[in-house]
Amino acid sequence: MALPAGATVTARKPVTVPMRVGDVARLLDVTIPTIHHWQLKFPMPVLRQGGQRRFPQAAINRLRLIKQLVRNERMTLHGARQHYDRLLSLSW
Repeated sequence: MALPAGATVTARKPVTVPMRVGDVARLLDVTIPTIHHWQLKFPMPVLRQGGQRRFPQAAINRLRLIKQLVRNERMTLHGARQHYDRLLSLSW
């Protein structure tokens, strides 16, 4: 389908809405208590709205990294935390 003369196409950024803990758990295929435990062990931005945890995209990306380190790379939580801290210090 052709665009009208003079029309331009602009790419829209996907809307990233903070997700509830249950949605994040399903997305990452882990349990809700696992998310809560990782949240205690690793610093991450979490919003609270109406008493519920809401995870912004940055926190979800960090949880993905933690899952990769613990489940796939078979690191202990202590080793994953050291690796996580190194990566965060490099990103600043």
